[in-house]
Amino acid sequence: MKTSNTGTVGRRGAAAFVAALAIALSTLFAAPAAQANPNQPNIGLWSTNHDGVRCAQWAYNSVAGQGLDPDGQYGPLTEQATRNWQRFFGLSVDGVIGKDTGQSIIDMVFLKFGTNNTWALYCPYYLPSHRSY
Repeated sequence: MKTSNTGTVGRRGAAAFVAALAIALSTLFAAPAAQANPNQPNIGLWSTNHDGVRCAQWAYNSVAGQGLDPDGQYGPLTEQATRNWQRFFGLSVDGVIGKDTGQSIIDMVFLKFGTNNTWALYCPYYLPSHRSY
């Protein structure tokens, strides 16, 4: 009878080990987030960093429910959405996506959607931030 109990515990232990190994391997082989670029210049009115603007617009829509057209143009509506974001997250409100605002955008998108998605593979490079990933 003890053999049966040991076998059951052994199978449970093996199943737990396999599950832990699967999680570890999926994390190891998951697609990495884009390499952020801490030297990316600030993004403000009429910025020519259209990719960064489009990424911020998508984040504002997806995380904060803004209704922006993600067209890559940093006009008055995107500036207002940036101010709303800054105000909500307790950042300095200037309407410009600098390192603090860019970092908060990256952090919030990663928190909500994770790092294994198209945005995470592409956008962090185009937003000003404090660190590389």
